[in-house]
Amino acid sequence: MLRQIDVAEQLGDRKVLSIEDIKILSELEYVSDFFWDKYKETPLSCVSSGMVDEKAVLVALVCLPKGTQVNLPGEFEGYRVLIDYGEIEPAHRKRHDELKPGISIGNVINPNSDQTFTLGPVFRTEQDENKRYILTVEHGVRNSNLVIQPGSSDQVCTH
Repeated sequence: MLRQIDVAEQLGDRKVLSIEDIKILSELEYVSDFFWDKYKETPLSCVSSGMVDEKAVLVALVCLPKGTQVNLPGEFEGYRVLIDYGEIEPAHRKRHDELKPGISIGNVINPNSDQTFTLGPVFRTEQDENKRYILTVEHGVRNSNLVIQPGSSDQVCTH
């Protein structure tokens, strides 16, 4: 028999891995939006999903000092809820020597276009931990395209 978890527990040092099952990922996108709506009074910075302890979960990042008690359920729409503390800060509009999620990038083949895209997370797979991948929109960065950053529509020097 499954028991209901009353209060969300902290993520702690556990790793959040990507969800490879598209059906579960799609469902969790919907559940994540519903979670935002239902707990809009809670100071949420981000709600995402992932695999923790080999189970699909929601991870709620709250804008409160670490360890502050948060009134969020331990389970929501059948998925376990874990919390972590912190804020998501937008990257500054300047050239970055170190690539990191949130910075603006553009297509080097047509640098004067208005198309600017946000660089997503950099990640590795369990199959090849030495190789790094980036997540961003496919129409922004294709396999054969080189990119510049910041993107040209940021109206700053791109050199």
